[in-house]
Amino acid sequence: MVDGEDFEAEDQELDNTTENTTEEQPQETTTEAEEAKGQPQYTEKGTRLDENPMSALNQQLANERAKARQYEALLNDPQKVKAYLAELERERGVGQQAQEGEIRPEQIQTIEDIHRYLEQERAKDRQELEQLKQYIGNFSQVQGVLAVGDRIRNDISQVRQKYPELDPRSPEYDEALEKELGELYEEIVRHSIH
Repeated sequence: MVDGEDFEAEDQELDNTTENTTEEQPQETTTEAEEAKGQPQYTEKGTRLDENPMSALNQQLANERAKARQYEALLNDPQKVKAYLAELERERGVGQQAQEGEIRPEQIQTIEDIHRYLEQERAKDRQELEQLKQYIGNFSQVQGVLAVGDRIRNDISQVRQKYPELDPRSPEYDEALEKELGELYEEIVRHSIH
């Protein structure tokens, strides 16, 4: 809960509305030519995006929020961080056997060996710190994406209040108008990225 708003409930709501309209597909990237032909678009997870621009935006926002919660869960639990780092070491083979030029504790015999061992351990620690900084940077980036998504959602809500023909719950709702505005918005976003 942030500032009195329960985002998890909103995410669940978004997940429920998008689950019925999506199909699991292998991850594909679409070109602008395919998009123009009406080919379906897919999320990073490989889930087919809804044709309704609002639903597609909600799908993407829910996916980003889920990703942020996963990052938060990892970073807030020291045991999970340790387990992740241990798994990373196993995958890379670090710690399993000494690499060429590395010294293991049982090989220490002189003061120079101690210095060399300590320096190699410091280097490993620095590398792990850099990896953690990168993960934290990714987490911050996801938070930024969520903030943009929230701002877009608030803007949409304000527009729907001001213009009832864009509010699906209003008797004055015009689905064709909303779809046309959504397509224009997507085109603007697509051109601003390139």
